[in-house]
Amino acid sequence: MPDPLVVSALGIAAAKILDAATSQATGAVSSAAWDRLWSRFGPDQVGRALRAALGDAVKRYASSTDRVVLVAPLLARRGPLRETSVAAELGQVLTANRDPDLGIIAAAWAASVEPPVADVDFEHEAAVLVASFRDAVRNTDSFAPRFDSAALDSIADSTSAAALVLEEMEERFTALVELLASGFATASRHVASAGAEIREHIRDATSIIEDKTRDFVGRSMVFAAIDDFGRQEGGGYFFVRGDPGIGKSSIAAELVQRNGCAHHFNSRAGGVSPPRAFLENVSAQLVALHGLPYERLPERAGQDVGTLMELLTQATRRLAPDDRLLVVVDALDEADSSQLRPGQNPLFLPEKPPTGVVIVVTMQNVPLHVTRDVPSRTLVLEPGSQSNQDDIREYLERVFRRARMRAYIESVGGDVAAMIEGLAARSAGNFMYLHHVLPELEKGTYQIGDVDELPNGLVNYYRSHWHRMRGVDEAAWFAYKQPVLLALSVAPRPISLDLLCRFAQVDDRRRVQAVVEEWRAFLHDDVVELDGVPTKRFSIYHRSFQQFIESLDEVADGVDRMAAMRRMTAILLAGSPFVDP
Repeated sequence: MPDPLVVSALGIAAAKILDAATSQATGAVSSAAWDRLWSRFGPDQVGRALRAALGDAVKRYASSTDRVVLVAPLLARRGPLRETSVAAELGQVLTANRDPDLGIIAAAWAASVEPPVADVDFEHEAAVLVASFRDAVRNTDSFAPRFDSAALDSIADSTSAAALVLEEMEERFTALVELLASGFATASRHVASAGAEIREHIRDATSIIEDKTRDFVGRSMVFAAIDDFGRQEGGGYFFVRGDPGIGKSSIAAELVQRNGCAHHFNSRAGGVSPPRAFLENVSAQLVALHGLPYERLPERAGQDVGTLMELLTQATRRLAPDDRLLVVVDALDEADSSQLRPGQNPLFLPEKPPTGVVIVVTMQNVPLHVTRDVPSRTLVLEPGSQSNQDDIREYLERVFRRARMRAYIESVGGDVAAMIEGLAARSAGNFMYLHHVLPELEKGTYQIGDVDELPNGLVNYYRSHWHRMRGVDEAAWFAYKQPVLLALSVAPRPISLDLLCRFAQVDDRRRVQAVVEEWRAFLHDDVVELDGVPTKRFSIYHRSFQQFIESLDEVADGVDRMAAMRRMTAILLAGSPFVDP
């Protein structure tokens, strides 16, 4: 659960907002809705709901490196959320008498950030926070009737359903609190204080790190092996290899969260894989994290490894004698090698890193040349190994303590110990399998008290889900659902809904939106600004699902993947107004 001090600070802030909203609830409509809210749920549940919504809003807001820095004062015991003037403006979200005055929130927020952060439009940040708070409030059973009186009769009669939602919101908030207390938060402050021309080259991995470290457990053997390698060899390459879905990216993210080190997460679907992206990203991070004297990167920083080697050398000179400089590179096998000459290593990684530099590289079990004549060690994550099985069980025990999973077990009368053992066996040691199956159990997709009916292994789960979704309506499947999924699988980077419509050649935007919602568990989304408008973009969540789609007979026989890729390229090169950055 979240830090009690943080929860207490949120509770005090929520109480102030609630007091302000109560005093502001004037007029026949507003007063009537407020009376219904109090009579329906009572003050205790309303207060808890608001605290949870406030925490959820803060978590939604903290979606980038810069915002991790800005969000810390919001959770301080004497932060701006506890100021009466700010509470009064946030209270307007509940009463809807008028829009909150963003200037008041912005002024209090800016004054609370120490040291001050340059180039921040606090009114814009206040608008984002207020929007997140409004959305979070709408998603609670307690406050939904305030926005839609018709919802009063449709929400659950028992308070247990509402309490379940609130507990889930508090569980999601845990990851943010842990992130703010980590080495990554310290690194984020260094990045935020770097010059604009350095920051523009740094690829923000906050959402990846938060996602991949949520409910992280175990892997002590891996971290101990990395530490031991650094002490014994003084530097070099440490490779973590394993099958798709076994948890390599989560290990990389946990390393970054703990150590606040330079990092690069390759993603073929996310469009983050060319060597230039790696070289500029890590070089800029080294400047920011180690205070190197550069206002901008040298012109050749993205062209070859020379600049990176020089920056690594300069950074190691600032280390204590026994310290090591850690760099984490995830999913090397997803790096774009199309432009490499034979024998070149992916991303132009240093052939021989400077003494004191440990580069941790995760990758699938595929042959890739990286380096020779330099200290290196490889750890292979074996699905059936005792340590991996122990980590799987520890993860399951943690997930089975979650609110909705407890509710599911109670509804089907399942035996927890038996379900954990059964799921561990069915997963075949694969964490991505559990990532998909456990939410399906929580939603009630499988109404079973044991796990004998579940598919075995990740690929069989993908196949089962694919055929189940195809069987719902085969005409719709081949008309527009399959084309949308294929378009996502070959897209070179995250794409907006409008661009997805064009790639899939489906004119009805509502149908494309429906497919995205239907397959949400298999997709990753982010939000970028296009022409000043926040726009959501989508990509395949995990490379293993992309590989599964590529292997299907119905795709190989019925769809020309190369033609689809050529069509995408033509749209991008034509300078389409729908092209995303």
